[in-house]
Amino acid sequence: MSTPRGQIVNRSALLKEVETDVAALLEKVSDLDDLVVQFDSGDAGNRFKEAWKRARIIVDTGGGGGTTPTPPTPPTPTQ
Repeated sequence: MSTPRGQIVNRSALLKEVETDVAALLEKVSDLDDLVVQFDSGDAGNRFKEAWKRARIIVDTGGGGGTTPTPPTPPTPTQ
């Protein structure tokens, strides 16, 4: 499908697939969260739990694939 409408339909189907896959992934990670509580004893277990918590933090870097910013123009030399 090379028509604009066909591209919209294709993109919509791919987006729905991504949403479904993300939901399944979040469910699996939630199951792993339940397993992490088993590592509650000892220094190594506590370090693992803390590392797991840090790894679960989602950082939105805001990269939207935008345009490259133009570099500022250098100031003109004064004499």
